Amino acid sequence: MKNKLPCYFIPVCMCLCPLLLSGCVKFYHYKTIPIKVIDPELNQPVEGVLASLKYSLIGRGLFLPKSPKNSTDITDRNGIAMLKVATYFDMYLGSISCSAEGYIPVSLMLPFQSENVNEIIVPLYRIPLPRIELIVPDDYQGPVAIQIIQSNEWVMGEPGQRLFTYQLQKNGQLDIRITPVFSLVKLIDDIELHRLFSTDSDDCMFIVKRENGSNMIRVGREYEWVIQFGGQEQKVESDRRAFRWVCDEGQRFLFVIGTEQDRDVLYKKLFPENRFGLDLDAFNAFFQEPEK
Repeated sequence: MKNKLPCYFIPVCMCLCPLLLSGCVKFYHYKTIPIKVIDPELNQPVEGVLASLKYSLIGRGLFLPKSPKNSTDITDRNGIAMLKVATYFDMYLGSISCSAEGYIPVSLMLPFQSENVNEIIVPLYRIPLPRIELIVPDDYQGPVAIQIIQSNEWVMGEPGQRLFTYQLQKNGQLDIRITPVFSLVKLIDDIELHRLFSTDSDDCMFIVKRENGSNMIRVGREYEWVIQFGGQEQKVESDRRAFRWVCDEGQRFLFVIGTEQDRDVLYKKLFPENRFGLDLDAFNAFFQEPEK
């Protein structure tokens, strides 16, 4: 019989249907988007930049959708690279990375729905990595409340400047305004703000000094662990006066200059045993202007 279906048709359909319904077999729509890479401090395009788009899986399950195709290109004399982008993707994160000799590599997250994205501008800053230097009074001991303020300005300070010095106020408060020279390197989102205050000596973007010029030992989030200082691992004594991490909320960070006991006393005030989580009222009090 000419119209008779092959004997294997039904078994094949039974295998493919669950995959199609679950999204395991997925058909993506793509569009080519120009990636424009500029040197914001010189206000010029950057030629020869390797631009890469990669997708990474963020979900779990038995039937997972196929990944969209990755894409790479190199910028031309106008700083333009053309990347083929999936207009919609779920279960995956899309990230665009740009790197070139003499520049700080950056990564940007791609929105899940990219059908309305017609161009992506990526600022690329020249090396070295930026650093923030905090100067504290020699005799200061107590809490240090730092608030990060994100700025959309391309240039921070003078073009090419990579060291930014701040003086701690007498009340222990400080506002630090950062531009994309920081945010694109380490601060892709609020979670990545923690890396600004990393105690890793090879990746340190935050330096604390006394007014006399000496470095102050810093103890990070895992304050009980060994930290890096002066290129050698060492345990910070609990009774040593150091710049110690306490806690954070959003873009506000609380430290204390003191001993481990000073840190623990402050921590217990912020996280009392009779309640769950951070006491926001107690935390906010450290960032309020003192009454005159």
